[in-house]
Amino acid sequence: MKILCITKHFYPENFRINDFLFKLKKKGHQVTVFTNKPIYPYNYKYNYNSKFKTRMKGVNVYRIPVIYFGDNFFSKFSYILSFIINVSLVGLFLLIKKRFDTIFVFAPSPPTVVIPGIFLSKIKKIPCMMWLHDVWPESLDLLGYKKSNLIYILISKLMVKIYQNCHGIFTQSKSLKEHILKFKVNKNVFHLPVHAEATYLNLPKKNNNRKFKIYFFGNIGLAQDIPSVLKTIEILKNDKNIEWIFVGEGKMKNWLKEKIKQKKLDKNVTLKSMVQLNKVSLYYKDADALLISLKKDKCFNLILPAKVQSYLASGIPIFSMGNGETYSTTKSASCGIYCEAGNYKKFAKLIHNFKRLDFKKRKKIGYNGYKYYLKNFDISKVLKVFEDSTNKIINLN
Repeated sequence: MKILCITKHFYPENFRINDFLFKLKKKGHQVTVFTNKPIYPYNYKYNYNSKFKTRMKGVNVYRIPVIYFGDNFFSKFSYILSFIINVSLVGLFLLIKKRFDTIFVFAPSPPTVVIPGIFLSKIKKIPCMMWLHDVWPESLDLLGYKKSNLIYILISKLMVKIYQNCHGIFTQSKSLKEHILKFKVNKNVFHLPVHAEATYLNLPKKNNNRKFKIYFFGNIGLAQDIPSVLKTIEILKNDKNIEWIFVGEGKMKNWLKEKIKQKKLDKNVTLKSMVQLNKVSLYYKDADALLISLKKDKCFNLILPAKVQSYLASGIPIFSMGNGETYSTTKSASCGIYCEAGNYKKFAKLIHNFKRLDFKKRKKIGYNGYKYYLKNFDISKVLKVFEDSTNKIINLN
């Protein structure tokens, strides 16, 4: 297949779409990417020369200019709007005398990234497929918008239009698939789970003996319910053998840093900057457990954070505090401990009890996660779902 992928995020940004597209290319598909310069996380500065056109592992990458000038509302709004307009117009020029079989849009938050994909698909008369990774407008609840709010209503109507105008929709979780089907505006909805890069697979385990190290990786934001995690840390602060390490960036990182200082938890908690994919396994190998937490909110019940697949693939025990897909996945995998979102007292007790298990037992529990990953999220299975579903839509059009 000749695939045109539209995505706001691409290398050197650490998103799973990178490896997914490279794997498609390796299988013989022709892949072209329309994206912008790397800007996420928004407060992170990349030492990267963003040329307009580059070629990476056989994939043609076009970085289309966008308007972005900082981590604030007006900058982000300008970024979203300029991405839609510029990718639509510049993309139209780039597609002259070029033929693709499908347009594939990687759609995290917000899914407005799909709009230029729909526009170009109508001009070129080829199907547009979106890979949905977030729930909108439900995610606006985090920002304080209620269903009666005009912005909420307008975005809700926009999302219905987007679903209607896509020829097919991939969802990153089974629950999200069922949610989209309830709209009854598109029957072509497929569950396309996220995989983990090979660097995570079944990493060698280290017995830290004196220290029990719990690592948190990724976005340190509102969705991750950092206050509940902090309360868990406070309950267990007298256990000097437990060390908490946060690796990543996000809106709540400075808040967490201040709280650690205020509550004198400096000896319990370490904050580290985001690391590139080729170095992340070094941190994983140092972990006794991997932490995931999500805020208590209906929209998070539908989403399985991409790092869950990385955690499972590593074969390291998972400590999970969240509802919905996160809860059911860790429970089904029998790969660690799990409790409901915000239940920090129960979470602390579970961690205390797990820590007392011997290394051999903990290692076996972690390996359950690796086996579950191979059965449900292995890249060969994910690619087959994509290829079969996309070919089905192409043949219908």
